[in-house]
Amino acid sequence: MKINLVLAPEQDVATLLKYKKQAPNQLLLLGKLSQLAGLNVLIFDQPELVERFNRPLTFNSLFVMGEPKGKLVHQVSFKSIGNDDEHINNLLEKMALNGVLAQQNDGKSEYMLWTFWDDADDLALFIDSQNYQQLHDWMRQPFSTTYHNVENIDQISLTHKMRDTDKEWWG
Repeated sequence: MKINLVLAPEQDVATLLKYKKQAPNQLLLLGKLSQLAGLNVLIFDQPELVERFNRPLTFNSLFVMGEPKGKLVHQVSFKSIGNDDEHINNLLEKMALNGVLAQQNDGKSEYMLWTFWDDADDLALFIDSQNYQQLHDWMRQPFSTTYHNVENIDQISLTHKMRDTDKEWWG
């Protein structure tokens, strides 16, 4: 499966939502939980949609677990040396996740792990788990970001509070 990640697409929100409507299961609009504005786009096996973007990053899936759908998307970008990617793959095979492990198309040692969640509590339990810690131990320079899967324009309205300073959200 080819996966394309578009960082800060040049299209307006209305156009991106139209694309999502055309391929609801293959195109995800990723809104960072901690920011009000800005989207990234994740596209699964839709080359005709990818052509509409100027700077897509292309990945080849190495391991697909379940279905890539959920309200939240937890993304970890990382590098791998030696056979660390095999260790990661073996560990992922033992876990019951919805997710995709992919390698950048240019064959370099850059990888992306996307996991998909319907519930923030389940994601929090995963991030706090021993399995997640083991994954991180095999990853080089891991960087993680959590997104919400944007379904409509109300989810990116500038009237929403930034989560960074929202005491109700963080407690």
